[in-house]
Amino acid sequence: MFYQNITEESFWKMLYMYILQLTFNFIQADFVKESMAKKLASLLTDDPALREYVKYRKLLRQHPGDQMLKTSYEVALTNVQLAVSRKHTDLKKTGPSTHVQYAEELMQYWGMYYF
Repeated sequence: MFYQNITEESFWKMLYMYILQLTFNFIQADFVKESMAKKLASLLTDDPALREYVKYRKLLRQHPGDQMLKTSYEVALTNVQLAVSRKHTDLKKTGPSTHVQYAEELMQYWGMYYF
């Protein structure tokens, strides 16, 4: 399969290009809401949970009927949600910031409790 032939370096290059593309798409106006993907990329830059989430999200879009991929995607999403929650807790100790706001917006979107 395609994802098995990707080296770690090429994965990071693709992720970087994807983030750049998202960034340029959202620079058009200041009032444009930032996407979930941009917030995740900003919060979890080097987190392996984000890599897994991106991989399974892409594969599930290519094969929407595959139950095994759906289960893997749900597990990856849960791991990303936990990583965002952990990051929120760590960032909250340092005081308010854009990243804290991103984490809170993501957790609200997912219906997660935070304090």
